[in-house]
Amino acid sequence: MELVGFIQNRDDKVIEYLPDSQQMKNIHQRRALFFNMYNFYMDEDLRFSKDEYLGKYNILTVFKKKIAKLLKESYFRKRSKNFKLDLASTKIIHAYQKGIAVTVTNNPKLKVARLINLIYKEGSFSLMMDIDDMFLNLVYERIKKVNRESKVVMGDKEIIIYDKNPDASPTLVLPFYKSIQKESMREDSTVNRNIHLAMEHLREEKILQIFLVFPKSSGFSKHIDLKFQNDIKLKEDEYRVKMIPYSFSFCIRNQTKRSLA
Repeated sequence: MELVGFIQNRDDKVIEYLPDSQQMKNIHQRRALFFNMYNFYMDEDLRFSKDEYLGKYNILTVFKKKIAKLLKESYFRKRSKNFKLDLASTKIIHAYQKGIAVTVTNNPKLKVARLINLIYKEGSFSLMMDIDDMFLNLVYERIKKVNRESKVVMGDKEIIIYDKNPDASPTLVLPFYKSIQKESMREDSTVNRNIHLAMEHLREEKILQIFLVFPKSSGFSKHIDLKFQNDIKLKEDEYRVKMIPYSFSFCIRNQTKRSLA
């Protein structure tokens, strides 16, 4: 399991663990990729806009700037008649401002407290997340966007697209965040594990279209059709299995040279 995010050490130095991607040419683009994956992974009210995460700042600084903005907004809301006190949120905000540890038993309701609670633990800052889970959610959300008429379901490690035609085979999508090379993919344990999983589904003859999705790289830049011949009973024209290189160009599209230089 690969983790991405950041840790602030005892010397207050921020160590970032950013997604490894040949498509992202520098640290700023890799941060942009991280925040895109983060946004697809988190609840909508905890996401960041491009204006908030683009630029020279590290992950922790981006969080702190948003928290400062939200704290300022919450101060003015306190003075309104509709404001409701949330004890868990109050404790978290107080601990964050004083730099002390805090333990709460209830989930905070305020957006700013939830954001603080995400990165502030035991009086220190960190955020580490499983990149495979983040990639799964990213692929899932983008599939839903382009398959509005289909039912799209996400499982622990897979995505299933149910065609609006009940007689059509569902499509199984298996995303995995690992850089692979076409020339050596047959020796790659991750690739082999996913290929065997695809064959198991084909043997059940319930899902006849399967896509194995990995990040696009110089060694894996085009779709690869897989055929299993004597390994399954189905004829070659009865199923479809592809290895698909996933592009993250949308993460940096229409973004200025100044912000990602």
